[in-house]
Amino acid sequence: MAEAVQYHLERMVGELEDLERHQVFTKSELRQLVKKRTSFEYTLKRRRAQPVDYLRYIRYELNVDRLRRLRDQRRTQPDHTTTRVVSIFERLLARHNKADLWTQYIGFLMQRNNKRLLSKAFARAIVAHPRVTRLWIMAARYQLEQMAGSAARRLLQRALRVNPEAKDVWLEYFKLELHLVEKIRMRRRVLGIDKDGGGENENEAEDGGEGDGSEDSIEVPELPEEAGSVFKQIEELVERRQLAIQPQSAAPALMATENNPALQGAIPRIVFEQAIKVHPTDLSFRIDFAAALRGYPSMQHNHTLVLDSIERDFADCPRAQGFLCTQHITNAVSSELADQLREAVQRFSRVLAQLNTPEMWLEYFEFLDRWHRVCEENAVDALVRYLETLKRRMAKECPLNEDLANAVAPLMDGEWLAQMIERFPTSAGLWRRLLSTTTDNGLFDRALAKCPKVEILAMYLDWLEQQHDGKDIEEKYVSVARSAQTAPLRALAQIRFAEWAHRQGRLCEVYRTVENATSEFLHKCTELIGDSVVLVELHERLCMSARQVDPWLRYLGFLIAGRRLEDAARVFWRASNCVDPESLPEFTGAYQKLLLSK
Repeated sequence: MAEAVQYHLERMVGELEDLERHQVFTKSELRQLVKKRTSFEYTLKRRRAQPVDYLRYIRYELNVDRLRRLRDQRRTQPDHTTTRVVSIFERLLARHNKADLWTQYIGFLMQRNNKRLLSKAFARAIVAHPRVTRLWIMAARYQLEQMAGSAARRLLQRALRVNPEAKDVWLEYFKLELHLVEKIRMRRRVLGIDKDGGGENENEAEDGGEGDGSEDSIEVPELPEEAGSVFKQIEELVERRQLAIQPQSAAPALMATENNPALQGAIPRIVFEQAIKVHPTDLSFRIDFAAALRGYPSMQHNHTLVLDSIERDFADCPRAQGFLCTQHITNAVSSELADQLREAVQRFSRVLAQLNTPEMWLEYFEFLDRWHRVCEENAVDALVRYLETLKRRMAKECPLNEDLANAVAPLMDGEWLAQMIERFPTSAGLWRRLLSTTTDNGLFDRALAKCPKVEILAMYLDWLEQQHDGKDIEEKYVSVARSAQTAPLRALAQIRFAEWAHRQGRLCEVYRTVENATSEFLHKCTELIGDSVVLVELHERLCMSARQVDPWLRYLGFLIAGRRLEDAARVFWRASNCVDPESLPEFTGAYQKLLLSK
């Protein structure tokens, strides 16, 4: 171990001499720097060194580098930090080959713009974790930034071979093809290709300006997961350019943008059609495609294709129909908003005539309510009145279920609420709205009997503290905790009792009187009580035969913070015999960190 640490320290000598010679750091600061690095190096050589130890070392080196740059801004400095941080990352990944660590490594290389290492890191990360789609997507975006659109396309095609059901990859591939088509169309407009029928720069323009990416290309070797892919059709259509831009020898009429299938979005359309074959029943997936197309007005026909597929395949889905009814709204307050809202209302009316269900009415109400709030915030009074009228009319006409009753409840009176509660007695939302207007203890009792939920009990306890004095409140809390029907209700009543007693300065007196104390109550008491003797008793009760790690760690943290190391050692020995054996290594490591932190 010592030899390996010494090796890494010796590699720093040249850098330290340079920093001392140019008076960037003092000798005292350099000694502290060496001491800190030595400590980190020994930590990394431990058998159980965790990723956090490496990341803490990296963060320290970056902070030192930031200070060095601030102190020595005039001189062009050798970048020792990048080399050292790369070395630490490489050692980290050799021991802990996790996808999120690769992501952090790649992020560092991108920040330092180290293209040579970045391309290799992407390839190694993908080989190590071919099922982690964000690595493929990050690599494709990087290739696109390097003006290598064809390389980005190949990466995403290979990602789909390995992860054929990955929605994020399908969407990224779709957006990539949209971007490439838009870039080609823009270049054609700039070069005037549509006007004069082409020229010597035509092929370059129609290639979208894609470089071959040889210097920064990400070369991922063939993966075993790619064998037997069923996604050959889409790759052939794109790679063979069956629908691509015609060569110079083609007729001028075919060279026009409006006559060229590729420039009309044929390839993105193929991607969409293949994607929905993989996920034919996923509405959110198609909505994401529609959202991606919103930024490309020239692809209106593709947008229509997506909307038509939703209307065809989700005719009985309220969410889909609500989405279609509002697609024409620009989502901004403008002079056209009134006409757009009226058209949406007309579309909803036609849909509701065919799909007269509470779920569809709820979609309609949520649309009205959302735009009612928007218009209120922007002081569009005419539309506020119009939408409010529609909401009230709808509340009287629609067939109700529990969700819809909760949605329209703010528009209705107490008598209507009472009727709805008779119809939906377990609806916490309806009970909350009715209870917010009452001071009747009997109604709270009835609500808790019919709807024993945490939010109802919380309202009752708030009301209780407002309406009663100290002694009555204590008795009520004890009664509620004793009669609670479920464990969550009992835990809430006990926690609220602890908070109330603490405000009264009586928690140390009454905490022992609570029957069947829950772990949540005891934990709350440890947060509120400052008496160390009482805290030991509470921790002992919490940890009694506990197999979970957290109660023991909180107890050990309390003892170590109080410098009671011998007691902590005894508690650790007891805990080692109680906690789940699978959690024991993690528990031991956490205990060691607690000791080191103090």
